[in-house]
Amino acid sequence: LLIYFLPLCIMGWAYMTVGFSLWSSEIPGDSSERYKEQLIAKRKVVKMMIVVVCTFAVCWLPYHIYFLLHQFFPELFEQHYIQQ
Repeated sequence: LLIYFLPLCIMGWAYMTVGFSLWSSEIPGDSSERYKEQLIAKRKVVKMMIVVVCTFAVCWLPYHIYFLLHQFFPELFEQHYIQQ
């Protein structure tokens, strides 16, 4: 469990910190068209970071579920053969 949740929590915390600073930061000066483009670009970066964390979680979850099941319920993985 620790091998899955520790990296997930660290990535989530780090990306959340960067995302909040990107999302809430403002460029000093007037609100021009370039400012709006930069704001949209920053928000796209934050959304991409969310996608990266979610992809990590979704891709590694089946692997860890399999090994947890194998550890706690080994009888699920025993092969029973018919002997003649």
